[in-house]
Formats: sequence, structure tokens, C-alpha cells
Amino acid sequence: MRRRVPWKRELTDVDYTVRSMQACAWVQGGYIVTCTGDLEFICPDEVCVRWSVKTGVTFINEDMATLLAEAELILAKQEAMRFLAISAKSAYQLRTALKQRGFSTQAITNAEERMLQLGYINDLVYARNAVAKMQGAGQRGIIAIKAALAGKGVPAAIIAQVLAQTDDEAERSKALALAEHKMASYKDAEPAASRRRLAGFLSRRGFSADIVNWCLARLFSDDDSMDAFS
Repeated sequence: MRRRVPWKRELTDVDYTVRSMQACAWVQGGYIVTCTGDLEFICPDEVCVRWSVKTGVTFINEDMATLLAEAELILAKQEAMRFLAISAKSAYQLRTALKQRGFSTQAITNAEERMLQLGYINDLVYARNAVAKMQGAGQRGIIAIKAALAGKGVPAAIIAQVLAQTDDEAERSKALALAEHKMASYKDAEPAASRRRLAGFLSRRGFSADIVNWCLARLFSDDDSMDAFS
């Protein structure tokens, strides 16, 4: 939310009087509420109705704290919905996005639980789809795919579960196809230099040492195909 609303600020005044309300341009059905005590926050319409928020109304400290908490919970869920509507995300990505927008831990947890209930976030499904997409592109090995999922905050147990279904033969075939294509750019290099460069290329793409050496053994003569990592 451009939107860095001070949800976590401490309310020190005895009471707060609403000084003005105006429609919020970036939150549908929301109002920017300005109060005494230099307090300003976004209030969803349903909270405004429930608490009869309007200019001139005064709230004691405890009531204002409760009102702010309710408003934050609703706004966190709305923000989560907007964030997830763009593309599929992991639970970690959702939590990170809401934290960056200034929401409290309680509001983030509440929003995450609601998104889980609705099926809008599911790390297992997210990981399976991400793996299928990366494997379909044929440009990354298992090590790179594992790192990519970990970088999105997918739990290690889910990563292991999804990658356990990987076909080793398909992994070797994918690596060999990449290696054969890359070899064309090494046509003027010495065999030993080509071998080193190809080994580095495949490693950077996330293929294991065993698969890298398997590819080298098929593309170079016995004299040139010693263990690339020795």
C-alpha cells in the first residue's frame, strides 16, 4: 500500500476524535481517516459502518486500538488477494509482500490462513507447477531448480517431495541436449579447453557432477574426458 499505514504505532492519547474522512483512491470502499493525535489510517467501509466512524466522533484509546486491528486484518486480506491475483506465489512470498507493506505479524498470519482456506496459496501445488515449467523449458538441472524453489521460500520437505519424482534419464537427456547445442560455440577451442568450459556451463545450469561427467564422456574421446571435477 503506498500505503505504509502505521499499524504498529503506539496509541498514547486518552481518546481520538475523527477530524476528516475522504475516499481512498487505492483501496476500494476504503476511507482515509484523520484523527486528533496526528493519527491517520485507512478504514474499510465495513469497519466504518460497524463502528459508526464519521467526522466528529470520539473513540477512547481501547476502542481505537480495536478498530485499527479490525481494519488492518481486512486490509491485509484485501492486499493478499490483489497480490495473488497477479500470479501464483508461495506462502513465504505472500508473507514477505505483506510485511513489506507494513502489516503486523498477526494480520499477516490471519491473511495467510484465509488464503490457505480459500486455496489461493498451496506450496505443494506451487512447487509442482514451478518444476514442470522449469523442466519444460529444458534449461535447468535439478540443483538449479532446487535452489530456485528454496529462493521462493518453499519448505525443504516439499522441495524434496516434488523433486523425488524426477526422472534421472530425462535429466541426463536434457543435460546432453544442452551440451551438444553449446559445443557449437567451442568449435575453435582445444578439446581440453572445450571440456572445461562445457563442464562449467552445465554446472552453472544446475546439473550434478555425475551428470556433467556422463555428458563429457559422450562428447569427448577417452583422452579428453577425465573427471571434470578432479
